[in-house]
Amino acid sequence: MIHGRVNPNQDGDLEAMDELAENWDISAFKTYTQYGPGGIGFFLHDDVGVGMIERAQRLGVRNICIHKGLPFGPRSYEHSQSSDVGIVAKMFPEMNFLIYHSSFVRQRRTGI
Repeated sequence: MIHGRVNPNQDGDLEAMDELAENWDISAFKTYTQYGPGGIGFFLHDDVGVGMIERAQRLGVRNICIHKGLPFGPRSYEHSQSSDVGIVAKMFPEMNFLIYHSSFVRQRRTGI
């Protein structure tokens, strides 16, 4: 099973999805929502995320693998959470969303 990496907020990645699907017989696209130019990620229901999912669907790739739970710094923490997954799962019921690393709520220990 080959997964083609795409970060839709990175220049050229959406267009590169065509080449990945046509030449590599990929079974899924994978992305890192906590990654982005300037250290700011994206949500799957943002325009760039929806564009990625729609393009995958047009290309016949029904699986989207998303790395979540591991922030790439303080500015990407919110994008490492899974709150956006249910939104796009309802928008695209024919697509499969596979989440790596799950996600967690950061808690600070106090009073010890």
